[in-house]
Amino acid sequence: MPASGMRGIATRASFSGILVSDSDPIATPIMVHNVKDLSPGQRLAIEGLLGRPLSDEESLTIRPARVLKDAPSATERTRSFRQYLDHLDTLAGRVKDVPEAEIDAAIDEAMQHVRRQAE
Repeated sequence: MPASGMRGIATRASFSGILVSDSDPIATPIMVHNVKDLSPGQRLAIEGLLGRPLSDEESLTIRPARVLKDAPSATERTRSFRQYLDHLDTLAGRVKDVPEAEIDAAIDEAMQHVRRQAE
């Protein structure tokens, strides 16, 4: 039973930027860091992974996860991407004789419909 004494209620203990949830069956630590507190090397490494600069006002939540399935091989990814492109070509072929203005009008109508439903 969780430390809170209530079944199904997640509790968290926080120490030095690490959160541990007792509702997680493998008790994976969750690390929370303020960007402004990172060392220059840590910040540079994370910016490299993210592919963008970080702001001092941001925080990072890092939680390791198990790989549930191996990534597809390069050959499989290439085959899947070619199938995707072939599918797009098939879809494009269905509207090849439809004027672009008519396609744009249909897209605009669909967007208006979605926006009305969201209100």
